[in-house]
Amino acid sequence: MSTSETALQRTVLHQWHAANGGKMVPFAGYDMPVQYAAGITAEHTATRRGAGLFDVSHMGRFRVRGAGACAYLSRALTCNVAALVTGKAAYGFLATPSGGALDDAYLYMLAEHDYLLVVNASNRAKDWTWLESLLSDNVSLEEAAMTEPAAVALHAVKKGGGCVPGETVVVLGAGPIGVMVAQWARTLGASRVMLFDLVPEKLELARTLGFSDVYNSREVDPVSTIQEVTEANYQSAQAAGA
Repeated sequence: MSTSETALQRTVLHQWHAANGGKMVPFAGYDMPVQYAAGITAEHTATRRGAGLFDVSHMGRFRVRGAGACAYLSRALTCNVAALVTGKAAYGFLATPSGGALDDAYLYMLAEHDYLLVVNASNRAKDWTWLESLLSDNVSLEEAAMTEPAAVALHAVKKGGGCVPGETVVVLGAGPIGVMVAQWARTLGASRVMLFDLVPEKLELARTLGFSDVYNSREVDPVSTIQEVTEANYQSAQAAGA
């Protein structure tokens, strides 16, 4: 990966940010929105009433695979990697031999010998260098493409609870983590789970797993859908006296 890029990179939601009046500023090498034309108060109110969507596709995402992946990650992280099971995640630190912390990170177990490590955007380059120095022959380390966000899940927030049961959940990204999040929401009792992705094969896989509300993001605008769903959930909660 290059650590000397001077031109600002763009996230997968950049076009939407620009079209909706986002004030773009440099952050960790990316052109990111700091606020919108409506102002911070309006954004705060919208999030309290419905839901807030934060673009995290600039974050560092490293895919770690191989028979030695668990042992490798156990050397690199402070969390108990061996205790993870498929579909679960753990929070920890990238630690140095002297006990110092390079960064904090989330580790997801996608399948046996297959993990996704999410690190802070501003530390991505140094984290990558450190992880490369620890590699062994039976482990592969790849940077996940920024054009394929892992997943973003949203649901309407009610009375300070933020509970999933009975609500509609929108998942952006139908890859392994997206499907995992969707399954989690369905297990917890979400009344409806909607998945969006740009890749038809991923959408088809989601259908085979029993998800009927799957949409191509090029054909159905996910952001407008989120706005409609959260407003509908809010109005429903108001009508019910929640």
